[in-house]
Amino acid sequence: MHASTKSFVNFPPYAPDFNPIEHVWNTIKTNLSNIQFDSFETTRKMFADEINERIFNYKIWQFVLRLLYL
Repeated sequence: MHASTKSFVNFPPYAPDFNPIEHVWNTIKTNLSNIQFDSFETTRKMFADEINERIFNYKIWQFVLRLLYL
């Protein structure tokens, strides 16, 4: 059998900088939290538009590189 080249990366229990969804929620919260829309449907549409119009900067690779070069 061949040796496995896979390894596990242990993440801290709570690391919001390395959790991609936290970047999404923070951006949405900043841009939409103080706006009152006419209906839930409008709110949902604005939420979807906000997500679809952006490219989020995920920092997970920085964490992995730090683990590799400790």
